[in-house]
Amino acid sequence: MKTTTRIFALAVAGVAALSLTTLPMAVADDGRLNDAEVANLVFSREEERLARDLYQAFADQYAGARPFSKIAEAEQRHFDAVGNLLIAYDIADPSDGAAAGSYSDATLQGLYDQWYAQGMQSLPDAYQVGIDLEKRDIADLEAGLSTTQTAEVRTVLENLLNGSENHLAAYERAASGRGGEGQGMKSRQGGNVQQRHQRCDGSCDGTGPDARHGVGNAAAEGTGPRAGHGACRHA
Repeated sequence: MKTTTRIFALAVAGVAALSLTTLPMAVADDGRLNDAEVANLVFSREEERLARDLYQAFADQYAGARPFSKIAEAEQRHFDAVGNLLIAYDIADPSDGAAAGSYSDATLQGLYDQWYAQGMQSLPDAYQVGIDLEKRDIADLEAGLSTTQTAEVRTVLENLLNGSENHLAAYERAASGRGGEGQGMKSRQGGNVQQRHQRCDGSCDGTGPDARHGVGNAAAEGTGPRAGHGACRHA
């Protein structure tokens, strides 16, 4: 099968702060996604936007409180990464022209309304929304990964999953009152917990100067001085 290079949003590990629209990835000219893959990408696009919209609303409500302010930025990168897949595979974008807080999927609309009302009650309630949202996002991403063997799609979904796991840990720290200061956590590969003194809010995005392990687009969010070895992430 002949393959040509098409513009796609994947930042290469070791390159700092790259845009999600600058680097090439190989996509087959005649590549097609099955119905389940298409449906999952459409849903993921909206789900990442929902997270971004909620976290930005909470950041605004609570004077830029972390980790909402930083993770909202990360969710924008997640949203962009899925959007670039939609472009690459010529899939209609459900978020095109949609206002913040408005979603074509009825389930997501219901969740947004519920979580928005809950999170606006207090900062602890907002942290709990972050926890609940990231747990659901993790489950949805894992389900999506079970439906695809397409390399480009798997790369993005795996990076989104890494990011969501980091976000969940950040919200759990915030809810416990630890505030994300140098707690460290285990890597997905089972690395040892390591203590760090940087502020860790789960918002780093796989493009820092010491990012490792091959592909790491801006949704990877698991870098720092010892990326891939259980290190805490930079804010």
